Amino acid sequence: MTADALEFWRAYEAEQGLDKISQATFKLGATYVADSNLTAEENALLEARHKFLSERVKIGGEEVAGKILEIQAEGEALTARREEILSGKNILVELAEYEAAPRVSFDFLAENIADTITRAQKRAAFFSEHRDLVTAVVNGWDEWNSAYRNFKTNQREQFVSICRQNAIDAENYNGWYEDWQGVRFAIEQRFQPLIEFAFRKVENADAVIKALKVLQDYRDAVDNFYMNERKNIHQKFAFTAGGDLQEKFETESELYKLAEKFQRDLQEIIFESETEARVFLLKWAEPITHVAIDEIIAFVQDKNLDAISSEILGQFAELKRRNFEAYLADSKAYSEALQKREREFNALIFRMRKDLNRQG
Repeated sequence: MTADALEFWRAYEAEQGLDKISQATFKLGATYVADSNLTAEENALLEARHKFLSERVKIGGEEVAGKILEIQAEGEALTARREEILSGKNILVELAEYEAAPRVSFDFLAENIADTITRAQKRAAFFSEHRDLVTAVVNGWDEWNSAYRNFKTNQREQFVSICRQNAIDAENYNGWYEDWQGVRFAIEQRFQPLIEFAFRKVENADAVIKALKVLQDYRDAVDNFYMNERKNIHQKFAFTAGGDLQEKFETESELYKLAEKFQRDLQEIIFESETEARVFLLKWAEPITHVAIDEIIAFVQDKNLDAISSEILGQFAELKRRNFEAYLADSKAYSEALQKREREFNALIFRMRKDLNRQG
């Protein structure tokens, strides 16, 4: 019976094309190993992502096969014990003990094997129906993990090399990389909530796959800024009085532009989606635009800049609290609201830089 059940499951996997999906998820079957190049917080994030996907994308074929083979092995062990008794000298007593030993009834065993296969079939049916989503998510997971590890190793080495070639002090480029890492980590934190929503609301799978691509484009734009543009801003203000402050504000202004582009790129996806997905995507994207605002507020407070009034900081905080849900029924109104926030952000940056110049 167990051999027949195992043969049935293997045939079912091949018929549904699940053997190929199983290959795509092979890496998820391994236990997560902490990377020494990552911080404890970064390892925790990647491990949580790995755990979620390994549990959610696990089809169950190996579980089915494993249970069936285990039952088969136990049955063979019982048969071997019975044969051993029959070939011995205390047959009647030992057979009585063998018969009295607790074991499951055949009907209950068959019922549980069928239940195991049925539950696996339900999961398999989901993956067969949503093959594109599963493939995109698993491939995305693999690419994002590789890209982040590369960011912490090869990309960092390239960045340091470029800075040294341009006579940038280690104190400066180490600080820049730390800022870059903060933005990158904030972006990484957006990956798992998106795929969780995709599996919870599979009818929005296409929107989620598109949103993941927009997030990846934003990630790559941030990388390009730090690799190719950050040093230019430093050189622009290197010999200016109060240049370090002006440099910081221009840097955050440029990063904010990238975050605003991310939201504009997401706009079409939002308004192609139904209401629940619109609300989710809007809230999901908010932390991205908060990064630059939070960085500016923290920088001003840390530097204790008297030239920057509490009024300006309050207006920055107000930008962060800005809620766009009221515009979710109107793409044009939403676009205008985004543009208004960007103008206000730029105006506040200008006022801060102007006040610094006046104080200088």
